[in-house]
Amino acid sequence: MKKDTSEDIEIIDQEIEWGDKGLSIKQLVLKHIDRISKYIFSGEQQPTTKESKSGGLTTTTDRRIVICQAIEYLTALLQPFYDKTMREKQNKLNESINKIEENLITSAINTTAFIKAKKNKENYKIWQDFLRKNLIITIDKESSYFEYYLTTKYALYMKLFQEQNKLLQRRNYLTSEAYTEEE
Repeated sequence: MKKDTSEDIEIIDQEIEWGDKGLSIKQLVLKHIDRISKYIFSGEQQPTTKESKSGGLTTTTDRRIVICQAIEYLTALLQPFYDKTMREKQNKLNESINKIEENLITSAINTTAFIKAKKNKENYKIWQDFLRKNLIITIDKESSYFEYYLTTKYALYMKLFQEQNKLLQRRNYLTSEAYTEEE
């Protein structure tokens, strides 16, 4: 992990002043896209460790997770404006995201069962069934299966972001005065 001693906390919507801006939904969407774009290109994707003012260390959230959450928010804003093409693309991406989440859960259950069974095949099956039935899922965020999940999820969300921008082009959002205005 990269060590960053700057005191700035990385969040995408740090510039929004909700109360006094009076932003229209269109302005909010365009500002959010601008912030997402800047955030995507502003540095490493992996979490960073920072020193706090009190001398302790904190680890930031993985930037890929923050970007996915920002795109989820954008999705919530844009869904009322989706056309047929965008709804179809959103549904396909949702299916892919659900599939990788199911794979993550399966990998987590299998890994936990393997550890608990201590190399005993019969115990392994028992632990798998127990964990599935009781929905006991321990996800190791340092594991290769979690990294695969996060990398794939991030790629899918980036594809969604591209499709959302194509939607905005079809809807002539990107030529609006709100997008070109300077504050």
